[in-house]
Amino acid sequence: MFRWASPQPLPAALTLLLEQAGGWRSGLHEDPEITLFLPPHLLIAAGAHAEGEFSDAYAGFHRSAAHQRLVNGERLLGLRPAQIAHWLLGRALELPLELAAVADPLLAAVTLAQLEQRPELVEHYQRLDASSERGGAAAEHDYRQRLRPSPTDLLAAWDALGARLQSQDAGAGALQRLQQQRLELTEDLERQVIETHRVLELAERRRHTGRQLRTDLERMRRLMVRLLALQGRLLPGVQTRISS
Repeated sequence: MFRWASPQPLPAALTLLLEQAGGWRSGLHEDPEITLFLPPHLLIAAGAHAEGEFSDAYAGFHRSAAHQRLVNGERLLGLRPAQIAHWLLGRALELPLELAAVADPLLAAVTLAQLEQRPELVEHYQRLDASSERGGAAAEHDYRQRLRPSPTDLLAAWDALGARLQSQDAGAGALQRLQQQRLELTEDLERQVIETHRVLELAERRRHTGRQLRTDLERMRRLMVRLLALQGRLLPGVQTRISS
């Protein structure tokens, strides 16, 4: 287990990598084994879009002179969790922590545009990288060079973004239609349920009326039986008095 800290937001992939290597995040004041920083393009990718958050991204590293083990988080993304764990145990790295060109042309272009307004961030970042542990790799002296996508790649990425947005719009339209159909189906089902309850209630009233009618008929039948029986008892006596 080891402690790591950073005053910057980190991408989820890097946080997961550190967790898999046996690390857990601590505060800068808790003497972490390593203190991580990111280059500007990864800060933007991790969500540092606010004016103050991006402008002051490297300020936290210069408030204290105690940076025992500074590490560029982008360099770690090329390692496996076991390599990071072994390195922090004092073993030599199998590979130097090299940096590559920024793979996302749109992110690279956006970062360049941000750095045109805040050129001092490049100096801050490169100073940190020069004082960081790099596993034998060279320090980064021309960060902007990694942020220069070819026009072909940039146009292809722009076209792909447009296609994704169109697909999302089409998907949103289809979703809206599905939601409307679901609403109409729900309303139709509610009407059917109401109608079913009405029919069942009417049938129940009819059954109740039928039971009541059968009860009345049965009562009248019993009454007729009693009347006939009474008539049968009375008639012999009446006939006897008439004959006498």
